Amino acid sequence: MQVSVRENWEQRLRRFVRRHRYRGDVQCALCGAYFDEFVETGLQSPLTESREIIGMGRVKDMCPVCSGRARTRLILLYLQEQVLAGDGKINILHFAPEYPLQSWIKMHSGVSLTMCDLMPDVYGLIKNVEQADITNLPYDDGAFDFVICSHVLEHVPDDKKALSELFRVMVPGGRAILLAPFAIDGKGTDEDPNVTDETERERRFGQSDHIRIYERDDFLDRIRDAGFAVSLFDPFAEHPQLAKEMDLNPLELLPIATRPE
Repeated sequence: MQVSVRENWEQRLRRFVRRHRYRGDVQCALCGAYFDEFVETGLQSPLTESREIIGMGRVKDMCPVCSGRARTRLILLYLQEQVLAGDGKINILHFAPEYPLQSWIKMHSGVSLTMCDLMPDVYGLIKNVEQADITNLPYDDGAFDFVICSHVLEHVPDDKKALSELFRVMVPGGRAILLAPFAIDGKGTDEDPNVTDETERERRFGQSDHIRIYERDDFLDRIRDAGFAVSLFDPFAEHPQLAKEMDLNPLELLPIATRPE
């Protein structure tokens, strides 16, 4: 679906109105706006509670101005403290780019940002989003120093091929943020690409366009199987004051995949 110029300006106007409508003591780390409190958003289902899923469900974590979520602020914190603190040049590949995060990244000198999605036409406010299938990327080997792939792989039938492609396009020593909704109940990953009924997908995977719910340890093993080294970034252990100020979820840890040298 092609986004019209009118729709683009309407989105900008709504964002402008929200910024000037909300006032308060809470500040969004992504867009800088002040407001009274974060907004409740997401879909609640029995699955999110029964499987202890992090990154899904009805939570009060969205900025009313830029719509940034706690997981997006978590990515920002890692980039701010671990990736973009210096002045060196870096090539970043960003899948399914979130508007406030890509805007923040673009403010940093030395960053070359490539944004892509399987359906790039859905991005009204973000320019230059390229069409790319994560299982068959149109980029050269070793093209990127850093990859951001948040809440994408749970949609992809062949996630092993996707991880293989991410490994291919990263430089040796390059890192990737790989985030998805995770069950932390120890009951394993539930997946079935052959399930196409939307109601059944919602029941089993929490959302009609998901084909799996990862169990976190299994997800980390899949990343290792693709050749990566894996670590978990704990914001409250590494930067407790910033994590608290950003209103992050203490249970949400950020998987970091590193391509070995």
